Amino acid sequence: MAESCATATETMTQLATRALDIEHEEREHLEELRMLGVDHLGGPPPPPIVEGRVFERLYRYHLLPVQLQVLADAVAVYLVTPEVRTHVFATGRWRHPSAVGPCVRGQKLLDTVKKYVVDTQDDVSDVSHAAREIAEALVLSGFISPVHEPANEKNIVTYVHERDYYELVAPGAQQLLAAPPAEGGGGSGLIPHVAPLHQKKSVWAVTDGATRAGSVFRKRDAVSDKTRSVREFLATLSLCGSRNRRERKRYAVVNKTQHHALFLFASDCARQELSRVALEDALVRYEAGAARAPLHHGLKVWTDTNFEILDFVSKHRQEDWLLALLDAGAKYIEANPAHETWADANASFYSLVDATAAGDEFLFEALIGKVVLVVNVASNDPSAPVQFPELVALADKYAADGLCVLAFPCSQFGDGEQEFETDEEILRHVVQAYDVRFPVLTKRDVNGLRARPAFLFLNARLPGCFGPFTEWNFTKFLVDRNGQPYKRYDTHALPVAAIEADIRQLLGDGRHSGKASGARGSE
Repeated sequence: MAESCATATETMTQLATRALDIEHEEREHLEELRMLGVDHLGGPPPPPIVEGRVFERLYRYHLLPVQLQVLADAVAVYLVTPEVRTHVFATGRWRHPSAVGPCVRGQKLLDTVKKYVVDTQDDVSDVSHAAREIAEALVLSGFISPVHEPANEKNIVTYVHERDYYELVAPGAQQLLAAPPAEGGGGSGLIPHVAPLHQKKSVWAVTDGATRAGSVFRKRDAVSDKTRSVREFLATLSLCGSRNRRERKRYAVVNKTQHHALFLFASDCARQELSRVALEDALVRYEAGAARAPLHHGLKVWTDTNFEILDFVSKHRQEDWLLALLDAGAKYIEANPAHETWADANASFYSLVDATAAGDEFLFEALIGKVVLVVNVASNDPSAPVQFPELVALADKYAADGLCVLAFPCSQFGDGEQEFETDEEILRHVVQAYDVRFPVLTKRDVNGLRARPAFLFLNARLPGCFGPFTEWNFTKFLVDRNGQPYKRYDTHALPVAAIEADIRQLLGDGRHSGKASGARGSE
């Protein structure tokens, strides 16, 4: 039997590799985790950028001994070979009515793994213990999962129990089970009693290439135009404008590299998606909601065929998800009511009005005839100790020639703590730490419904890679002596190396300003 199984395993290796793509892709990060000193289950939790039980299991799988991972992969290959899969997954007796795909009872799974260990491993003293470890690894790797998922996994000790049922969830493995056998592989091509594969993806199917995953609040689906007014009126009467009952908590995944889509699921272990939005053709904007049903921190993402409205419990989560959607291919649309005013061709840089961190009114008309470098700053950004000294150096060097650096503090990015709470703290810090003498304005947003007009004006004329959107702290705009935006510089651009030459040109020759702004674009 051992020889027969080995032969079957060899003939199916190429196909089974597809079944285990997700495990092998994820394991590439193992060495990085080891370098960080994370080599046991008591290590730090997985990064919050991908929250959810499936990702937490994959993280725990990375922490298993490499030998156990290799053995679990070999068992997964063994389980999908024709001679074994028909015995393990095909019998109707072992098919659970709640399962979407093929499943196996825990006792049969453990018995099958034990047989593999006995037939292939010579140095195992406790076969039962080894089989259970391998079965647990199969759950963590995403090859199988409990049909009835545990509600709370924080203190879970073991996933595999003899009387429970386990569903095959690895996407490649499900395709193998529905595919004709390899030539000479033996066995049946299609497994009896297995439901046909659906086009809808499971959570496991979208982990490879995911850049953001976690809980969101999804606004209820829009109704048809013919019934919308009646339905909304009835909802208003019954819900009394309650925001919570208009939304449902869902699980969302932004998949950038494999599917280029936003997926929504009922839970973080869902077998089928509720909906998806193709992000390569999508638009996204901030969304405030209706007057009777406002959103906390909303986003709307849509294409010509469908849309989703998401809500978040905090502003920084909203910003993180927006950046993930943009990074995965969506295009930003400015929803600020004042956007059209400041995007108008007749709008003037010198008509802008703001306020300084000291509380004084700041009129941009005072900048007439100057070259202006506009920067959204954040005192606690990791790049601040590099960016601020160079901004100070430029301001001091060229102030007499007509350069004015304007700092616009903002805490819209990162964890919301990259800038101090009050204007007083901001001003005190930049003066003491960097000897800043150029104008520092009050702290405000640079994107969205509360964006300051200066950035609405500049982003409309010099959009970035995501559209009329400021991507991160220390995005810079250079404005010529006539108030015409000249060039945009990204967050990584160092002021002296990237901008000084342009400043010198504008200070020495104002005639380049208006025409150059349209041709030069951004860096």
